[in-house]
Amino acid sequence: MDEQQLTRDLIDRLFDLHDQVQVALKTLLRELRLTEPQATALWRLGSDDSVTASGLAERLGCDASTITAMIDRLEEQGLARRSQSPVDRRVKLIRLTERGREKRDRIVRYATEHSPFTRLNSHEQLQLHSLLNDAAGPRSVQTNI
Repeated sequence: MDEQQLTRDLIDRLFDLHDQVQVALKTLLRELRLTEPQATALWRLGSDDSVTASGLAERLGCDASTITAMIDRLEEQGLARRSQSPVDRRVKLIRLTERGREKRDRIVRYATEHSPFTRLNSHEQLQLHSLLNDAAGPRSVQTNI
């Protein structure tokens, strides 16, 4: 197998893993009354940090208008709130509410329990973790302003 074919196969397998996680989460998300993008936003917001709207958009790979509408829906559901940055009044920070953290924790717990990575032993998971970190490169999103 040449390098280009190997790269395509790796990307295909990443899509397969993504699809497996999404299928496993589908029932839970229906119960929680969340869409997949909303669940991803909760996951990427984290449980204790706050992030700017542009930072969240970067984490999710979407534009400002999309993220604004998503944050509006999360606020309407009582899952996130906007607050003013203590450093710059023009900047709004997004943070999960207690209810948002509870839903996020359920999603994380369920995804972890039903993860395709449970097929790997601890040593294999650590190897894969290291390789994925190398492939993904550094995270560049600034969370607090």
